Amino acid sequence: MLKNKFPNKEIKFYLAFPFDPTSSAPTEYDKDRFMRNAVDFRKYIAADEVLLAAEFWDFLSGESETMEEVLDIINSIASVNFLDEFAFLQHGDNLKNDSQKYIETLEKWQLKREKRLAENDAQIQDKLQSSTSLQRVYRQSIFKDDGKYKESRLSQLLDLIK
Repeated sequence: MLKNKFPNKEIKFYLAFPFDPTSSAPTEYDKDRFMRNAVDFRKYIAADEVLLAAEFWDFLSGESETMEEVLDIINSIASVNFLDEFAFLQHGDNLKNDSQKYIETLEKWQLKREKRLAENDAQIQDKLQSSTSLQRVYRQSIFKDDGKYKESRLSQLLDLIK
């Protein structure tokens, strides 16, 4: 179907595994060992059709050491302070009450675009005066009730500082 829809595009298919369960270290992998341990992999699948651990993450990002960067972000956020930091970021008033801590937490959590909003808060505030709907968007928390990030809120507010 893809080839019919995009006849001039090169289409590649891979089996991808985000980590190597046969490795004792989180970012290391051994494709040969992995394929030996997976039932009938060598019989039906060529090694170059498999993206394993760092190969997979680097393929997705187009850069090297992506897996290490993702794990660093997870490890910095997944601390004993996680719930407190999450609750702190949920309340937009904290940007006014303790802007330095708010921006530092955004930076720690790698929320770079949200940090950009916080750093340009005065400019955003000026543009909000003429729109009650944007004022409502501005007052929303940065995460939904289920913990997912509110991308639509972010994009609407970023449009104010472009």
